[in-house]
Amino acid sequence: MKRLLIILSLFLSINLLAVSFTLRNNSLKSIPLKIPGVMNPNLSPMSNSGVGLKVGQKIFCQIEGKKVLLLTVTEDLKDQTLKVDELIREKRKELEVAKKKSVFLFPHHSQLTDMYCAAATKQHVFHCKAPHPEWHFS
Repeated sequence: MKRLLIILSLFLSINLLAVSFTLRNNSLKSIPLKIPGVMNPNLSPMSNSGVGLKVGQKIFCQIEGKKVLLLTVTEDLKDQTLKVDELIREKRKELEVAKKKSVFLFPHHSQLTDMYCAAATKQHVFHCKAPHPEWHFS
């Protein structure tokens, strides 16, 4: 009997720490998510999926082949419905803005008669003729 009470109290305390909310997919495509240590749900098109996760639990998605943090569970999410397709769209926009801000210019091959520069992102390097010798980060 004592063992049963301990198990019951553990079960209740774990469930009381969980935040229940709904993940909604309003798009016409499935959305695969990764919830480390819990599950990897695949949200069907035009569907709802109820979840109960601990505060601090991270939910990831794939954007352009990269694992991206979509959200971290907080108590504010209790009984809310999150439109996952819209969250992903917003995250894509954030990543595009960050990608544009990560472009920078630097001097290159100064021993050549024409000065060249390289505009670089994390993925690509483009070469161009420099209109003047002073380059600034952009």
